[in-house]
Amino acid sequence: MCSYYKITGGSVTIGCNGDSALKKSFSALPVDMDDKDKDIIAAIQSKVTRSPISWKMHYVKGLQDRTSQKLDEWAQLNIAMGTKAKLFWR
Repeated sequence: MCSYYKITGGSVTIGCNGDSALKKSFSALPVDMDDKDKDIIAAIQSKVTRSPISWKMHYVKGLQDRTSQKLDEWAQLNIAMGTKAKLFWR
């Protein structure tokens, strides 16, 4: 998209409830081929290193829908995406 739309600046923040996968995605270390999340980790690493924009990570605590506290936007989006993923796999 950056190339097509000639975007040369800006930033993207990726939110994830998988702390380990998130950290690996922003690491310069090669992807462990035994990692269950290797495809998404490799894809993010590729985008981060090749992109002219800044990439940031944001850890989102999982399973927050099981609490009665008020949820922030990140938690709400994480729950929505988890629901969509479950529907897809069914």
